[in-house]
Amino acid sequence: MSKQTCDQSIGCDVTNCTYNENGTKCTAQHIVVENKRATTQAETYCSTFKNKGSGLYD
Repeated sequence: MSKQTCDQSIGCDVTNCTYNENGTKCTAQHIVVENKRATTQAETYCSTFKNKGSGLYD
């Protein structure tokens, strides 16, 4: 059984994130979307977010 690879990009419009490229694409090696109890999109959040210039994860 061969390992499948996926060649796709993750869209992102959070322009103040370090991983955002050209205001449209996430360049992080991986992303983590959290809130195990979410039932709507508004209840989820990207914990990979890193504010440009702050050096801190928000």
